[in-house]
Amino acid sequence: MTLLRLAFKSLRARSLSTTLTIFSIGLSVMLLVGVDRLREAAQVGFSGTLSRTDLIVGARGGGLPLLLSSIFHIGNASNSISWDTYQHFARHPAVAWTIPISMGDSYHGYRVVATDDNFYAHYQYRRDKSLSFAQGHAPEAIFDVVIGAEVGERLHDHMGQQIVLAHDGSISVRSSHEEGTRFCVVLPRRARAIHG
Repeated sequence: MTLLRLAFKSLRARSLSTTLTIFSIGLSVMLLVGVDRLREAAQVGFSGTLSRTDLIVGARGGGLPLLLSSIFHIGNASNSISWDTYQHFARHPAVAWTIPISMGDSYHGYRVVATDDNFYAHYQYRRDKSLSFAQGHAPEAIFDVVIGAEVGERLHDHMGQQIVLAHDGSISVRSSHEEGTRFCVVLPRRARAIHG
């Protein structure tokens, strides 16, 4: 009992340093728990963006730039792979399906993602949600283009409208009356990805 009394009196005599020590330990524990929660939330966010995908393949370079550019459309991948290399992976017997992704053009500052029908058939997010159309249909011709709900709403685009893309990711805006390849919108402005 005497030992506890001495310890308590010692802590009372150094109340300021004791309070600061307790506060710093509490703050450290709170930061540790907060960082762990942020890590878990980031992991859930990443895994919720893409589901049922085992591998993302790209040219040599960093894995993070490849992930950010191909899945989140942030930044650019360091290099592209050739069409022959893509076909090599697509035809491999261990590969069930592939989704090719190519970026570089833009439309009124929004990135254009070139892909194929597998994107609409296999892309899933949040474990079992897939893309579908509220109106319109998947592209059927080489110059058909799908416009997402937010972009269509902001730009007031409509089904069957002719648009021209800007090359090299520039944010320049060109009307359909200017020179360039014209693409036909196959998804109207009110379309959105619906839970499958």
